[in-house]
Amino acid sequence: MFSTTIRRAAPHEADRLTALMHASSAYRGHYATILSGYRVTSAYIARHQVFAAVGGGEDAGYGDGGSGSDGGFGDGETGTGREPGRDPETGRGGEPGRGGESGRGDGGPGEGRLQGFYSLVLDPPELDLIFVADETQGSGVGRLLVEHMIGQAGAHGLDEVRVVSHPPAERFYRRLGAERIGTVPPSPPKISWERPELRFTTA
Repeated sequence: MFSTTIRRAAPHEADRLTALMHASSAYRGHYATILSGYRVTSAYIARHQVFAAVGGGEDAGYGDGGSGSDGGFGDGETGTGREPGRDPETGRGGEPGRGGESGRGDGGPGEGRLQGFYSLVLDPPELDLIFVADETQGSGVGRLLVEHMIGQAGAHGLDEVRVVSHPPAERFYRRLGAERIGTVPPSPPKISWERPELRFTTA
């Protein structure tokens, strides 16, 4: 039986995470501007709680099977609605440029095939990034990442975690227990749309 392992991402994997992020079909067309010029950096990975979901190789399967798609987005929904990688302390995110050559998640020996990742910022508590590879959508990896994130938040003594959601992902987060608490207005020129603001509790 195939399985997914969630482990801490290493700083040297920054280009792999960036490539997966930019390959996401959820951020094409109208939503493409939010990713323009952003990349996950090694410093960002070292600073925050960044975890990767990896499989055993090209034919890797996924532990819980998932629940299929919902409006084009399954349990592998991708992306929060923040400006990706933007650090709340400095207001700056990753370095310009895409990093990596493609959206493939093949890693080095022992690293496994990258299926997705998330980033939890501890202060203030927020799910900053979550992406799942397109070929992994609907497999349950997104659910595994969110559940792992909630567990990590609780382990760090956090009572709740804020999520500024990619609009099509709101139903995915709410199915996993998030509560809508507001709406974040547009932030032109990168973000010309309103975004749902949600909250996960760890209790």
